[in-house]
Amino acid sequence: MIFRRQTVRNTMWPLAQVVCLGGVLLLSSCNKSPASPADAPLTPKTETKSLLGHRWDALYIGDAKVGQSHFFGEEKEGQLHLRTTSTMEIKRFGQKVAIHLTYASVETPQGKLLSFSSEMNAGPQTTKVGGVVEGEQISLQTTTVGKTTSSQLDWKPEWRGFFATEASLRRKPMQPGETRTMRALLPVFTQVADVSLRAVRRERTPLLQEERELLRIESSVKIAGNSIDTTLWTDKNGEVLKSYSAGIEQYSYRVSEAVALAASSNESFDLGNFSIVPVKKQLDEPHATRRVVYRMTLSDADPAICFVNDASQQVTSLGKNMAEVIVAPLTPDSAGFSSPNANTPLQDDAPTESDTAPNNLIQSDDPLVMKMAGQVVPEEKNTWAVAQALERYVHEAITAKNFSQAFATAAEVAQSLEGDCTEHAVLLAAFCRARGIPARTAIGLVYYPRANGFAYHMWTEVWIADRWLALDATLGQGGIGAAHIKIAQSNLEGANAYNAFLPVIQILGRLQMEIVSVE
Repeated sequence: MIFRRQTVRNTMWPLAQVVCLGGVLLLSSCNKSPASPADAPLTPKTETKSLLGHRWDALYIGDAKVGQSHFFGEEKEGQLHLRTTSTMEIKRFGQKVAIHLTYASVETPQGKLLSFSSEMNAGPQTTKVGGVVEGEQISLQTTTVGKTTSSQLDWKPEWRGFFATEASLRRKPMQPGETRTMRALLPVFTQVADVSLRAVRRERTPLLQEERELLRIESSVKIAGNSIDTTLWTDKNGEVLKSYSAGIEQYSYRVSEAVALAASSNESFDLGNFSIVPVKKQLDEPHATRRVVYRMTLSDADPAICFVNDASQQVTSLGKNMAEVIVAPLTPDSAGFSSPNANTPLQDDAPTESDTAPNNLIQSDDPLVMKMAGQVVPEEKNTWAVAQALERYVHEAITAKNFSQAFATAAEVAQSLEGDCTEHAVLLAAFCRARGIPARTAIGLVYYPRANGFAYHMWTEVWIADRWLALDATLGQGGIGAAHIKIAQSNLEGANAYNAFLPVIQILGRLQMEIVSVE
């Protein structure tokens, strides 16, 4: 690898995206219809009544108001048309980023899902997903700049869509000690989740301007191998008046339209600073390191399951709440970690077709992407040399390095040439795929010298010979050191590409780190 001394500037992964996704879970974790015997029989009249009209929520992170959410339901020709629109504005390392999300569904009065759509604007353009239920499958279409793809999602008629829990709770409010389980579709993730609700107790609960005696309900959403926990508070009629998601300290409050639309109060809150995981030991020349041993602690989970274990990163559980993570980045010539049961190097999983094909976020077939990628060392035959040259080109081409957008696709970045680490990562992955090199993204933590801590980050991995090798176009130094810690990896394919970010939601705000040793 070619290493230069360099600090990380404007590279941190857009946590506004995490907050948006976490907010979706927070607001929609109660929007599932219990498919359990504990639920009362559906009646069209009560189901319809519970979902019609307007409802507003104010969205907070800690004490800072960051946005609002508006639900509207109406009945048309015997069907329910339901829609939620959320807007969030987050300040991140001094720069503001806005995220707009709308998700809607058409259902029968009994709660049976017929079709749905979602639109998320987290970059220059809008990502759209639409689905139509056809028997035991949903036909999906995902649209981004210049690309629409089709896919299928398995479905059962008894599963519910985005908006059923509030109606269920109002139809039959839960009582202390009661539990319910269900399966339902989550917006943005476009995936069926297992949801459990456990009514704990009635308690005095602070709201924005008063205290009320409300029923505390613990909700757990299990999706893509991750468990995301939220807390709901309902009144005696089953109305959800408050929600809370730990880690990101995110709240929603049921309010009037005027309160919801009032100006945000987030000037003093900066999500970038909030998300830093501090360490006591300073990491000198972090991107020149060859091997670093970290100790991770989570108060409520085993951190060993939160980090990738592969040929360049070895994860060992040290007990219920502690794990050791050793990072030693691979090079084309290094052996990597050995298998725990044999004295042989661990082998990375070979790339799949999804690591080479264009998709809605990594549009490697976009004309401009292909043109730009083809101009870089066109005569070079060594694949690793090509990948390194592409990394350097992306680093130099993205001249406006900023946090003003949450997530732009590769085709958008090729046009705008601006963004932070996600924009660098997806554009480099698209360039590599355009040149026939399998590529994917990695999500994790990177050392941030200015704060003497670790910030959430995204970079790129390419398949060379028999291994995945890391590149980081925000640095442009031909590879990475041991200051990158991987939480997840993804080819960002399909309608549920955002599932890759779920592990971050699971540990955000709860992780503690220690640097044990450095080489």
